[in-house]
Amino acid sequence: MVQRESVKKISGIALTFLAPVFIFFLFQSYIQFLPTGIKAVNALFSCLWMESLCLCLVFITGSIKIPLSITAGFFMILGIAEFYVYRFRDSFLTPIDLFSFGTAMNVASNYDFTPSAAFIAVTALFILLIILILLFCPSLKSFPMFKELKPRVFAFLAALLVFLGLTHYLRHYESLGVKLLVIDENAFHSFRNNKREGAIIRLLYDSGYLFVNKPSGYSEKEAAEILDSYGEKADTAVTEELPDIVVVMNESFSDPRLVGPLETNEDYMPFIHSLQEGHEDTVTGVINVSVQGGNTPNSEFEFLTGNSMAFLPKGSIPFQQYISRDIQSIPRYLSSMGYETLAMHPYYSNGWNRTRAYPFLGFSDMKFLEYFEDMDPEYVRKYISDSFFSDVIMDEVEKRNDDGPVFSFNVTMQNHSAYIKDYDNLKKDIKIIAEEGTPYVDVLEKYLDLVKLSDGAFRKMVEHYSEVDRKTLLVFFGDHQPPTDNFEPVFHNLGTDRRNLSEETGWDIYKVPFVIWANYDIEEEKDLEISLNYLGNLVLKKAGIPLYDYRVFTDEFSKKVPVLSAVRTVDDKGNSRNLSETDVDLSEYERLQYYELFDRKTE
Repeated sequence: MVQRESVKKISGIALTFLAPVFIFFLFQSYIQFLPTGIKAVNALFSCLWMESLCLCLVFITGSIKIPLSITAGFFMILGIAEFYVYRFRDSFLTPIDLFSFGTAMNVASNYDFTPSAAFIAVTALFILLIILILLFCPSLKSFPMFKELKPRVFAFLAALLVFLGLTHYLRHYESLGVKLLVIDENAFHSFRNNKREGAIIRLLYDSGYLFVNKPSGYSEKEAAEILDSYGEKADTAVTEELPDIVVVMNESFSDPRLVGPLETNEDYMPFIHSLQEGHEDTVTGVINVSVQGGNTPNSEFEFLTGNSMAFLPKGSIPFQQYISRDIQSIPRYLSSMGYETLAMHPYYSNGWNRTRAYPFLGFSDMKFLEYFEDMDPEYVRKYISDSFFSDVIMDEVEKRNDDGPVFSFNVTMQNHSAYIKDYDNLKKDIKIIAEEGTPYVDVLEKYLDLVKLSDGAFRKMVEHYSEVDRKTLLVFFGDHQPPTDNFEPVFHNLGTDRRNLSEETGWDIYKVPFVIWANYDIEEEKDLEISLNYLGNLVLKKAGIPLYDYRVFTDEFSKKVPVLSAVRTVDDKGNSRNLSETDVDLSEYERLQYYELFDRKTE
């Protein structure tokens, strides 16, 4: 009996110190079952961090079982979130995703939550660990040295010092200059990074980007003076008849052939491809965006404000974090010129904090799903179709024409991922010609069927405004490409897969097509390549509207850096670099953007 009690006590003590290690490896197993790919130094760092966290909680609560079981439960839930975020978005959790929980729940019903065998095994092991902790871990009072408060306080302070030291090191990794860990800045290697670096390290590292620090050398007064100088350069001449400007930012709309070769039985975007060949009063090209597979509002933010996600924390959502006051933007600027400003999105109004952010950007009217539901809308899959939405857009613009020119900004929903399920209301037209065994062919075919419908909806708008006397400028572009697993047939044709993309292909998955079309004379252009933060400048110029001071600056800056995104830069000589490795001086843009976003006062 004595021997049995002794074994139980020793086992309980061992479990107390090993539980944090088990918690880490089980959490990591949601990303890679049996996580052998993680670097040893990163695994050791993660285990020490978890150990110090658990010891802090043990000593501050005076209990072992409760804090260890709660910590295990928390990381189990976090691991489940990691698993599904990667399945649905092809990227892993960032600290900012906690602010996006409501938006994620809005679209959850469209995804397949069927767990994998590995997922079930890891979750079962987590539950078993919690049960073992509750059954076998001893009371803290069973350790004689910690019966008194004073030793416990000292032990807590020691554990806290280790915890804070490890966390500080990770968050100030670059400035300390001691690079012990393996950490990769490349945004498009999400799976590889989390597999070899460890999910805990990535989360901790990314948490250092939650807040925006003032740029080096920033001065509010100097920024204002610089913008004043650009304001003096602005052309104040306004076209005699201001055109209506109708913008369609199409959900997940992209062209797989921007990434690699793909052969299909028929063209999946025949109208836009025809415009790209050169069309009267049309501008076409490619825009580099800062997001991939999700985070749509960041594309809205770049287009509407002219700001770049390059200068904001990775994973951040400006609509949710940084827009809490009136800021200068296209709708606010056009409103000052007499435009009616309308934003529409045929989905829930609580997504991405739009109902709060849009008024700060200068929109005077907003319409969301609730507005459309009484119209007996047409659905494709579970979302309002682009064709139906296009009809509403045209009707809403026409209703406002008597009150002056209209700026209508519209974010579609039809093409939102995922593309796994079959639906009776999605016609299957596109077939991919591929060798047997090519992965995800049926998924990409469904996606291309949706793209074809979007192409047809845009054609309808062009045909409608071709017959309208009122000057109208149409703008169409995708917010981002879909999650990368949907393009596996393209990667297969390139001889790779989404987990082993080359640097160049990694840049290509951030490219989407754009079209500017007018029913009046504008200078035709094709094969342009810019980044999304510059697209608004091009739209205003084609509309015959002078740029305001900040837009004058960004327009001039675009001549020496035509591509500036959160992913890469391209200079005027065509040199392309990852953003973290760029040799282009971006400091003035960064300082002026900080002023625009946080200090500038709007009238």
